[in-house]
Amino acid sequence: PISGRRNVMRSVCVFCGSRSGNDPEFTAAAAAVAGMLADLSLQTVYGGGSVGVMGALADACLARQAPIIGVIPQSLADVELLHPDVRDMRVVPDMHARKALLHLADRMVEQGVLRDTARSLMTVLDSLEDVRQWLTNLTAGAD
Repeated sequence: PISGRRNVMRSVCVFCGSRSGNDPEFTAAAAAVAGMLADLSLQTVYGGGSVGVMGALADACLARQAPIIGVIPQSLADVELLHPDVRDMRVVPDMHARKALLHLADRMVEQGVLRDTARSLMTVLDSLEDVRQWLTNLTAGAD
């Protein structure tokens, strides 16, 4: 967990898609962010999928034995998109319930900034301590 001035950050929701898209950097960025969150002992909350960017994120967390919570609507779980290896999988009735549960996390990272976040963290921050400081600064203004 990372302590800020006002609170402690224990988890981050990574909001990303079930498709890999045309740019392999998104998949690589998801894996990199998952690894960094694992290094910081932060739990990842994500959409519960096993494919695309979501699957890459989950696979990276699982490979590092990092804590991860999946949240997936029943309709997607029924078509076998849920990740079978994520132990804490919350199957919810619909997308509205999914979005509500994704807010279990203290902070969110969206796919639109995922690649830039990973790239910035990998190239600008030199050490794990620098990453901790970056996340501390990120949470410092939080309520």
